[in-house]
Parts: sequence; structure tokens; C-alpha cells
Amino acid sequence: MITAKTLLNGGVAYIHYGSDGVGGTKSFKEGDEFSGKILINFRIDPVILGLSLADIIRMKNQIKSANNKLTAEEKNSHGNRFDTTLTCQYLISRQLSVTPLAGLTIVGDNGYGKSGAFVWNVGGSVQFAPNRDSSVSLNVKYLKGNMESGDVDVSGFEVGSVILVKF
Repeated sequence: MITAKTLLNGGVAYIHYGSDGVGGTKSFKEGDEFSGKILINFRIDPVILGLSLADIIRMKNQIKSANNKLTAEEKNSHGNRFDTTLTCQYLISRQLSVTPLAGLTIVGDNGYGKSGAFVWNVGGSVQFAPNRDSSVSLNVKYLKGNMESGDVDVSGFEVGSVILVKF
């Protein structure tokens, strides 16, 4: 908490992937990930404005070499990813809120100069919290942009739900 009306959260994570294999021989290992996220909320009753920034850095995959050992690929097959989201949560009551949102995802080209993406989204969510220890959120977003470094247009909907129970 920065002030009584401003909240700052953040986190970092490292994900290590194990290797795949067939018949006891390792054949592939997904590149590990390092990520960081910052979220700031500013409360102006009955509204909470939020901004989140996230960055994911992907490491090189390991592939089977001629001598049947895993070795790092020559160039990284993955592009790094940056996400940002702006929210405006309106508190209808202590139990019910609606949140319009807008966001942007940018995936950089990989080491081969391909697979970049630029996708924006708009949508919203409805959250019901019957008490302080549980909540249910329903989320809908419309996404539009391009991938494969601009060669392919994409659009669609993302629908999800989050159920939270605290023990």
C-alpha cells in the first residue's frame, strides 16, 4: 500500500520446464520463462482505476543433437511478451462490481524474425463477492490484431470465469 487510496502490487516468477523423452531418451525441453508483473490501483469511491504491466522473457528450447543429447537451439524460437491492461472497476455494492477494461499484448519476433504479435483487447467483467472470503467473476474480451509478424490478422472472443475461495 502506498497511501490509503493507492495500492501497488508486484511479483516475479521463474518457470523451469522438464524435458520430454521417448523410450528413456530425452528429445526436447521447452525454454524456461522469467516473468515480472506490476499492478497499481487507485481508489476514488465508488471507482477503482487499475493499471497492470507484465513482461515474460522466454529462454531457448533445447533440442536433440546428432549425438542424442539435448542442446540449446541456435536461435530462440520464442519472442518475449509484454502485456498491459487498464481497468475501471465500479463498485455497485460491497458484493457486486462491474469492470470495463482495455489491454494490449505485444510479442516480439523470435530469433528467426517470425512469430511476433500485436493484439489489443476490450471487454469487461462482473464480480460477485458474497463475503470477504469468496468471489465469482465472469469475464468477456474481444481481441483484434495480428500475428506472425503482421502477416496474419486475428480476432475473436475470450470468455472466462474465476472462482476464488480463501481458507
